[in-house]
Amino acid sequence: MQKTPFTNEIARQMETPLSGNGGKDPTMSEDPMKEMRRTLLSLRGRPLYFGIVFLCVFCLGCWSNAAGEPRDASSAEKLFPLKSRQRPFVFTEGKREGERMPLRLNRKKEGKRWRLQLGDLFAAVLFRDSNGDLRLKEITKLKEHMRISYHPAVSLISAVVRPDIVVSQQVETRVTDTRTGEVSYQTLMTHRMPPVSRATFKTPAGDYDGLLVQVEQEGTFGLATVTARFAGGFVPGAGLVHAQLDYIVDKPLFFGSAGMHIVELAEPFGDEQ
Repeated sequence: MQKTPFTNEIARQMETPLSGNGGKDPTMSEDPMKEMRRTLLSLRGRPLYFGIVFLCVFCLGCWSNAAGEPRDASSAEKLFPLKSRQRPFVFTEGKREGERMPLRLNRKKEGKRWRLQLGDLFAAVLFRDSNGDLRLKEITKLKEHMRISYHPAVSLISAVVRPDIVVSQQVETRVTDTRTGEVSYQTLMTHRMPPVSRATFKTPAGDYDGLLVQVEQEGTFGLATVTARFAGGFVPGAGLVHAQLDYIVDKPLFFGSAGMHIVELAEPFGDEQ
């Protein structure tokens, strides 16, 4: 991963191996490897291409389980369970460093949609589609009375999370004043997601092994080009423990702006995990 101001902290975290297993895949036993070595030895004297084909098929077999999914695959349901809860988070970097506020997740009245709210800063509307993907419909900046909505909703976590999935899509984006309902801007944004990777997240609540999910969005609003990047640390079965937001606003002939915030879990999980 290229090291930028946004990824320096994440790159540092990813240098830490998974705890308790020396960084090895906990789902991969040693028996399949012994079987492969025995079979490869038995191939001596046969055409080389046969051994290569077998090796490829064997690796695919180790990668997939009986259902055709990777052995180390997680899922949107495991990484971000949709159940009502509230957890304390704290800003560990940025202008609001040291400030604590609750992160709440509650079901909306519509039934299938959920509202994720961080204090008085923002609220996001999420839902799980028919394929099991977790999708983001809109984000509202509460103090600015500004809603950013996506048409269609953008993907956040795939139903099956694998390290070979890359997301890139163009999506219509609208910026609306929540007080008047007036649409200020309507534009096409590029929504990109690099492959998910493993990481250890060092938070005030402790260290957690999980998966790093990254999102980058870019679009033009009037004279300004806005680039926003999000990195979320998700723990299977527990949800979000780390979030980093980096944004750049570039205005030709004007002074632009930039900012970064990191918010992390402030206290260990309770019984509701």
